[in-house]
Amino acid sequence: ASQEDIGSLITLMNELIGYYRESGEFEKALGYCREVLQVAAQAGLAGTIPYATTLLNVANTCREGGLVREAMVHYQEVRGIYINNIEDTDFRYVNLYNGMGMLFQDMGDYESACDCQERALSVAVLYHEARAETAILYTSLAIYQIKLLRIYVVLLNFLKRMRKRIIITVVRFLPWERLSIWQEIWKSLHIIMNGHSMKLKERQEEIKHMKLLCGI
Repeated sequence: ASQEDIGSLITLMNELIGYYRESGEFEKALGYCREVLQVAAQAGLAGTIPYATTLLNVANTCREGGLVREAMVHYQEVRGIYINNIEDTDFRYVNLYNGMGMLFQDMGDYESACDCQERALSVAVLYHEARAETAILYTSLAIYQIKLLRIYVVLLNFLKRMRKRIIITVVRFLPWERLSIWQEIWKSLHIIMNGHSMKLKERQEEIKHMKLLCGI
């Protein structure tokens, strides 16, 4: 098959992965994930940006499918490819670090989740056309900080960052169902204020073990 045919096949398989992921059919999505990586590797694309794009799609699918270790390994591989091929300010880092942040959140490692979200924001704010993405990132960061009991940091960031233009951006660009995130923020604050906050120390050993397995 020609390179053009292989490229079209990979594109189609990526679309199918996204479709089945959004439909909640993770077995089918993960099946295509394994297949598309094999096709891309056999085509000699490993280590390239197109390969990283596919790998990021696979990583996101593994994360949503509950395959934490596999997702982390794929995210780290994407990061390695980006480091060797694109600038630090390339917008593709936003999607990478946002995905990694959500994975760390799933693991209960909110410290690392905050770090990834801050890295994503440091790039996103450079792009004026990415106001919607920036607003979402600020909201996610606030949630992670609340989980870490960083209430004062959240309030400070709100005062410093959530100015009128950001608030307008949230209202204009966020789908209404995403606004339920704010309910999560206030719910988390209420839980914390009533002394029922998450005990992060209980999961430290589990998180440490997972990081060792993933080589990070």
